[in-house]
Amino acid sequence: MSKKFLAGVIAVAGLAFAVSVSAAYDFGATTLRVGSKGEAVKAVQTVVGATPVDGIFGAMTKAKVMAWQAANGLVADGVFGPASKAKANATVTTTPTTPTTPTTPTTTVTGGAGDATISHYSTSEKSKMGEGDEDVKVLGFKVEANDSDIAVNNVKVAIVNEDDTSSYRITKYVDSVDIYKGDKVVGSADVSDFSKDSNNVYTKSIALKDAVVKDGNKDAFYVVFNAVDSIDESNDGFDLKVSIDSYRFTDGAGVVTSDDGDDASYNNVTMDSTTDSFDLKSSSNNPDDTTITVDENDTTDEVLALAFKLKADSDSSEIKIDQLPIELTISNSDAGNAEDVIDSVIVKIDGDEYEADLVGNGTLSGDDATVEYSVDLEDEDITIDGGDTIEAKVYITFAEQGGTGLNANYADGATVVTAKVYGEDIDAESDNDDTIHTTSSQTGADLTLSTSAVTLSGYSWSTYAGSTAGTIDFFFTLEAGDDDVTLAYSDINDGSVTTGVLTKVSGDATGDSTFTISSGDSAKFRVRYEVGTGEGKLADGSEVTITSVKGQTVPEDKQLSPTVYLQ
Repeated sequence: MSKKFLAGVIAVAGLAFAVSVSAAYDFGATTLRVGSKGEAVKAVQTVVGATPVDGIFGAMTKAKVMAWQAANGLVADGVFGPASKAKANATVTTTPTTPTTPTTPTTTVTGGAGDATISHYSTSEKSKMGEGDEDVKVLGFKVEANDSDIAVNNVKVAIVNEDDTSSYRITKYVDSVDIYKGDKVVGSADVSDFSKDSNNVYTKSIALKDAVVKDGNKDAFYVVFNAVDSIDESNDGFDLKVSIDSYRFTDGAGVVTSDDGDDASYNNVTMDSTTDSFDLKSSSNNPDDTTITVDENDTTDEVLALAFKLKADSDSSEIKIDQLPIELTISNSDAGNAEDVIDSVIVKIDGDEYEADLVGNGTLSGDDATVEYSVDLEDEDITIDGGDTIEAKVYITFAEQGGTGLNANYADGATVVTAKVYGEDIDAESDNDDTIHTTSSQTGADLTLSTSAVTLSGYSWSTYAGSTAGTIDFFFTLEAGDDDVTLAYSDINDGSVTTGVLTKVSGDATGDSTFTISSGDSAKFRVRYEVGTGEGKLADGSEVTITSVKGQTVPEDKQLSPTVYLQ
């Protein structure tokens, strides 16, 4: 049941001195650290001299905070908490000023007698909160103004842990609570100021400012949690129940009404000390297997070898990437060291470029040798917010091939380089400095290195099986380099089959059984093998292996055709 009160206005006349406070910094109610964002962070950046003043607490801001703390006799931990806030505002002074005439509030309530209704609003609500998480919307509600503007004066928030196996003390999980109207903070309270009743329900009436709902509007509000830095693993999986116990508002006639918040319903928020996570995802920009034309006397341009995405879990706090290792498999190279084949490895992350360094001495051993390159990102601000995705692209510049025989750095037309990234090898940390790994991985294209003036790509097989006849088709795309290229079936190395028929599917090539591709042009071709009975046909249950085209090696996983069985 709602209760109404008439709010009187009392005017007091007399002599007075108004206190003028020199611009104190508003650092907000929560502790600020790497990952924090907003106006409070801008205030910190202004105090410590960090640039740019963009409201994003990153590695550079942390360094400036640590330097400022050391210079001011504070613990230089890079975390801007109560002690740092007090120090920053220690020089606030007060000076007497002449009284001023009260001004009209920037947000006014107009209209006569009115009322408000409250309802649950689940959009953007979160069902999980991890240690160190900030700005977690745990309960949404809407307030509708009827017949007058409505100023919401306060909201009484109720929090209870109903799990008998964990601590009832909500201060072990939540540091502070904010009330948002839309995307603006209109009220805040520390959880330590909440009161607990005999049923272990914690409540607090949080005063709101500028929380006016215009007549006829239905505005969204949120109860927002800021978690403590560490949640005990023994408390993983339990729920905090969040609800609105009551709320108070004023209408245009000045009548104050108190009403219960039952219609705002409630939400359960699961605690998770391990909620921070990320995964590796495939990218549509990942290249296809192809042949790279290399030069005997010069390095290549940058070649895209691998593209992948890193995606943070939707409930994760901000994740920072510190080290990004790239594994390169170098096959059939006849080279002694990775640097004989690789000139440089570059990783581009959302457009920014970072150089990868060879890890170890780069010695190649065996036909399929692996080496590691790694990008050191510890001093960079490569972060992923919860639910967000960043894309990484790995580019390789290949060394000169160096001629033939003993003068060659690596084998012509046989050397294949493949890039791969393993999530478990990536060094990443959460907003709470917890180390995070993932078990996923992503693999790039097989890049075949050749001095030949042709580039091959788009390998694929297709089969058809009828009752008495079938076909096996091999498709590929050939691009000519600086010179014109001719292509015939005799350029297809399929062992002893010798019954295939080469045809052009599409592209720029002239000819019938022998085709000419002009410099810079490309065409898609098909080699077809008939299956059935009769001369020149493969037997039922046959398969075909194609190892090279025009002297260029076909990647191993594309060499063997599917088997055709007639129906």
